Amino acid sequence: MTDHQTVLSLSNVRMTVANLIGATLSSYQSKIDCGNNLLRVITDTADFSIEFLEKLAELPGSLLYFQAYGLDGQGNGGSIFIVGGDATFMKVAVRQLQSDGVHLAIY
Repeated sequence: MTDHQTVLSLSNVRMTVANLIGATLSSYQSKIDCGNNLLRVITDTADFSIEFLEKLAELPGSLLYFQAYGLDGQGNGGSIFIVGGDATFMKVAVRQLQSDGVHLAIY
């Protein structure tokens, strides 16, 4: 992927975050409210990031914490997200969010 394509892909990821998640779930208090219900999500490409975000927005339960990191990092458009939620959200998230290009781990 060229640098220009990477920038466009990352811009699309940022726009998807803004449209589907918003900017109000990244406070320290939101993170504390999740307790141990946090996942680290690593995506391989911007396309996988967008696919993940679209699935994330549709999960049942409550998304309580969301933070995006490394919206470039390797130059491949992959991202790192930390997400947290209530028990219902986490139970479904672990089963439904992982795919070939989306990797989950307990945070």
